[in-house]
Amino acid sequence: MIASRFARRSVVLLVLAVAAGCAPAVQYPRVVLTFGGVSSGPSLARNIALDNSGLIYVADYGDGRVQVFDQQGGLARQWTTTNRQNVRLDGLAVDRAGTVLATLDGAINRFDGSTGKPLGQVAYDPGPWFYDLASASNGLVATWVNGHDDVIVFSAAGQATQIITDAVSSAAGKPEYNLRVAIGLNGSIFVLGTSNNTVVQYDSNGQPVNHFGGRGDQPGQLLGSNDIAIDDHGRVYVSDDQGIQLFDPTGAYRGVIKLPDNSVGYGLAFDLSGAMFVLGDQGKVYKYLLAPSS
Repeated sequence: MIASRFARRSVVLLVLAVAAGCAPAVQYPRVVLTFGGVSSGPSLARNIALDNSGLIYVADYGDGRVQVFDQQGGLARQWTTTNRQNVRLDGLAVDRAGTVLATLDGAINRFDGSTGKPLGQVAYDPGPWFYDLASASNGLVATWVNGHDDVIVFSAAGQATQIITDAVSSAAGKPEYNLRVAIGLNGSIFVLGTSNNTVVQYDSNGQPVNHFGGRGDQPGQLLGSNDIAIDDHGRVYVSDDQGIQLFDPTGAYRGVIKLPDNSVGYGLAFDLSGAMFVLGDQGKVYKYLLAPSS
């Protein structure tokens, strides 16, 4: 998740209709850069985030390695979040100050983005398990799964200021075990429950606004969902086994973006120019350029 997703440049996606009964194919965006790969790049990578300078952070799930790439895909530096083996790094974010936040074995850890120096943990009395997180303008939003599927809002000082209890299961009507989160316009919060393949939208006060998706392979449904991101127009992107699913700000389905190389999208992030970065299951990063509006 990027520290600030609200790009200054207007972008638009054009949807190309295909045969009736089939999901429409999206004409834009187009891939303008590819880098990485299992043997030469972010191997075992699962999470991607960007800072305000455009640096791209890619984190490995199993060993906690963080690689930092420039906008051309060149490796700028790398460091490790832990010396332990077989660590779980489930979530990654970068705040406006360039601090990297990562969930390691269920705890939120902070690191200096330029050096990897540990800066301590974000305390939470109930303890683990934190899963995903997103940097907000005034703090941090994290998902917590431990008997409940909650969303915790933290202030910039690291104090829990708001709790959304059973954020997805309350809408889906079934237990939820894995949550991804993204910040939308006006401080809204979008929560993706990957077990239920359901997206639930909350306003900045933590009140439910909408939910959509649901498990299936029909247009508007999700299958094997992995991550969620919001662009500067409030459009919702969800990576799943079918591609990058696109919904408008009301939750209406608008199309699917198919990835190259038959890849499945894991992580999603936007930079400040409105470009979308997708981390695929083969360790490659794809940069998509969105078509400017007329």
